[in-house]
Amino acid sequence: MKRLLFYVPLVMSLVGSASAAACAATHVDLPVTYTQTGDRYPVLYVRGAGPMQEAALHSQEPVIVVTLAETVRAEQLKDTIKPCIDRIYRTLSDKDNTGLVGAGSLARDSIIAALNYPDTFGFTAAISPTLNLASTDPLVQRAWESAAHGQAFVLRASPADEPNVDDGVIRAVLTAGLGAALKQAGARVGYLEGLGGTMQAWADALPFMTRTFVVYSSSMRGLPVVLRP
Repeated sequence: MKRLLFYVPLVMSLVGSASAAACAATHVDLPVTYTQTGDRYPVLYVRGAGPMQEAALHSQEPVIVVTLAETVRAEQLKDTIKPCIDRIYRTLSDKDNTGLVGAGSLARDSIIAALNYPDTFGFTAAISPTLNLASTDPLVQRAWESAAHGQAFVLRASPADEPNVDDGVIRAVLTAGLGAALKQAGARVGYLEGLGGTMQAWADALPFMTRTFVVYSSSMRGLPVVLRP
């Protein structure tokens, strides 16, 4: 992939100052074929930093990967950053070609963004989503009520995600319950096995999540129940 940083004065001339400032906080990784063809590409928005950004840089998939700052809000992504990306690059801008990836608390935020804006985000990969371990998480009820038919979610949680094994088991069970609620509402749901709960382990999962997104966006087939990297 080739990484591009936005040159703010140039972007301002295309999309205006507010959008330019938001876009300047992103990293854009283009597939190697981008300059070789006139094709348009699906876009995967990755919410995270550090190892997640490095993993995005080494992706070999035919997809534009946009790495976002952790502070980017869902409405800012939908209303400002995504239009900026779609204006500057050759994107496939429909929901089925627009995906989100997040880990930990950003995985939860990504799920909420997809539920809030089902006409914008058709694919969401949530790695070890932060859930309420003490009681029934309201996100599960929200998923039951709000998931749009045909949206795709890939979920991963492991007992290794928590320092306490019992808490890790609870997280895995709650994530499975979240998946069941999404599926009942009409979403397509897949589960990713394995990996640990560290940021590096999350980054290691990103290439597989990207491949899964490419398969989803290109074929629109249902996701398998269990996914193995």
